[in-house]
Amino acid sequence: MNRSGGVPLWGRDGPRRGEEVRGASADGAAGGCKRDSTGAQSSGAGQAQAGAVKEFIDEILRADQQAPRKQRHTGHHIWARICRERPEVTVAESTVRHYVARRKQELGLVARETFVPQVYDWGSEAQVDWYEALAEVMGELRKVFRRCATTT
Repeated sequence: MNRSGGVPLWGRDGPRRGEEVRGASADGAAGGCKRDSTGAQSSGAGQAQAGAVKEFIDEILRADQQAPRKQRHTGHHIWARICRERPEVTVAESTVRHYVARRKQELGLVARETFVPQVYDWGSEAQVDWYEALAEVMGELRKVFRRCATTT
C-alpha cells in the first residue's frame, strides 16, 4: 500500500492477505477491512457487523438477477465493495461469502446444469433443438424462435 498518497495499489479484486483496507490499523482494531495471514478478518467483529450490511448485499444481489451470469458479483467482490463503500462497517470476508452463498441459493442465482455427452454412430441419429432469442428486426428488439438441427 502506498501511504504517501493514501491510494491503495492493489487491483480490482481488493487487498491480498495481510494488506489493509481503508482505515484499518496494524492490528485490525479500527474500522475498515483487514485480512490476516489465513485470509480471515482479524478484528473479530464477525456476525454482529454482518447485520449492518445485509440490506446492502441484498440490493446488490437483486440487481444481479437482471445481469448476465458472467457479470454477477461474487462474495469476494461484494466484500471488497463493502470495504470501499461502507468503511465504517467491519465484517469478515468469510461472513460475507457465506451470507452471499445462502442468499444466492434462496434467490435462485446458482442453479447448476448437468450435461451428459452423447455419442452416436455417424448417420444413425439426428437432434433438433428449439430456443428463444432476442434479435433486432427492422430496428426493433423482438423475441424470435430458432431451430438448430444436427445429424451424426
